[in-house]
Amino acid sequence: MSRELVNLRCKTPVQRRSKSASTESASHLPTTADAAGRTSNDALPPQSQSAKRLADAARRIELLVGYTRNDAAPFAAMNPRIARAKRFGPPGRILERAAAAAMTRLVFSAPARRLARTWQGYGGRSATFRVDWSPSRLGARHCIELPLLFDSAAWEDAPMLGGRPIDNRLAEAVRRN
Repeated sequence: MSRELVNLRCKTPVQRRSKSASTESASHLPTTADAAGRTSNDALPPQSQSAKRLADAARRIELLVGYTRNDAAPFAAMNPRIARAKRFGPPGRILERAAAAAMTRLVFSAPARRLARTWQGYGGRSATFRVDWSPSRLGARHCIELPLLFDSAAWEDAPMLGGRPIDNRLAEAVRRN
């Protein structure tokens, strides 16, 4: 399975570049200098300038951060320990749901809310949203919001939909609001 995932990741032109091409392409990054005068092609500003730049960006950009009710469910299901536990029937499934919920909080929902609060702390406007909708028994898993936010037709065969249709009226309402 990991070989399949690697192949999927390598389909974009940027990821197909050789290491030397990636290194050469770094010349477009801004050059920064630290206090000692050392320079680097780092896309991030020096830490001493971070707060100022974040405050500047926050004043100009509104931020909308989303997550789903069961964001981490597919990742918990792929965990080998969880897979072994599921062999024990209902107790294993309970463990899988508990692990997915904890992982969703730790990796998706808490950081999303923290990012929105941090953005507001820098003077910006932000909001969070949680998607609970799902057309199938798979639940509101990672990326389930994408067919609601973007062209629904492009997502018709997405595995997260479990082979079920997208609620187009809901998608249109989400995009209008």
